Amino acid sequence: MAGDMLVINKWHYMYGRNIRIGDIIVVKSPDDPGVRMAKTVIGMGGDLVCMDPSRNMREYLRVPPGHVWVTGMECFLLFGTVSDECLTGNNLSNSWDSRQMGPIPLALVLGKATHKLSFVKLQWPEPIQNALHLVDD
Repeated sequence: MAGDMLVINKWHYMYGRNIRIGDIIVVKSPDDPGVRMAKTVIGMGGDLVCMDPSRNMREYLRVPPGHVWVTGMECFLLFGTVSDECLTGNNLSNSWDSRQMGPIPLALVLGKATHKLSFVKLQWPEPIQNALHLVDD
C-alpha cells in the first residue's frame, strides 16, 4: 500500500548472499542506478526460467551464474517508502522486471525485504513471508 515502508536487511543479504527463490529483494535498476525496486526472485543462477509466461510461444533461459531472475511487485522506492506506483500484486502485464531488463546481477542486490511497516494501521511491523513453495510432482 502506498505510504507503507519496507524494512530491508542489507547486512545478511547484500550482493545476493542467502537469497532464495520467492524472496522479495531490493535492487538497483540496471537502467538507472538511482532507482531502487522491490522485486520477487523467481530464478537463481543455473535455473531454467520461462522468459515470459504470458506469451503463447514460451521461451526458456538459463539464468547465468551470479544473477537472479525477478518479477512483479512493481515498487519504486524512495527512502524505503513504497510509492503510489506500487502495484498490490504480481501483475505480469504491467510489471517492469527481468522480461525487459534480463537477468539482474547479484552485485545490484541491496538487500531483502523482511518486514512491512504500515503507518495507516499503526501496528507492529508485519514479517514478510516467502510465498513460493515447492510443488510435489
